[in-house]
Formats: sequence, C-alpha cells, structure tokens
Amino acid sequence: MSKEQVLKTIQVSSVVPATILLSINHSVFVKRDQTNFTIEPTLSVEASEVYPHVKYTSIEEYLSHFA
Repeated sequence: MSKEQVLKTIQVSSVVPATILLSINHSVFVKRDQTNFTIEPTLSVEASEVYPHVKYTSIEEYLSHFA
C-alpha cells in the first residue's frame, strides 16, 4: 500500500479504531517515526548500569545455542 493510499484510507474511514490503527501504521511504517530519532548521549544510560544484578546475554551467546 502506498503512502497516498494509506493517507486516503485514514481520511475516508469513519470507524475510530480503524483510523487509530491506520494512523499508527502510517507513523511506524511510512514515516518511520520509531526508528529515525537520536538519543542524546547525556541522557543515555547503559542497561548494565541500571540493573547490575541482571546477567545479560549477548547476541553471539544466544545464537551459539543454535549452531
């Protein structure tokens, strides 16, 4: 579905739950709002600093179980 088709569907739809879902889908998949943002270095915190008691598994560790 093209960007124009999604916007047209949102505009003509009168069913509120449908318009909400279409708006979220447009934001996520067309505008890519959830992936195109910058995290300020002064605000970011490493997860291991916040939860030092949790043992984190790296991608390599996790995938090694399938090799």
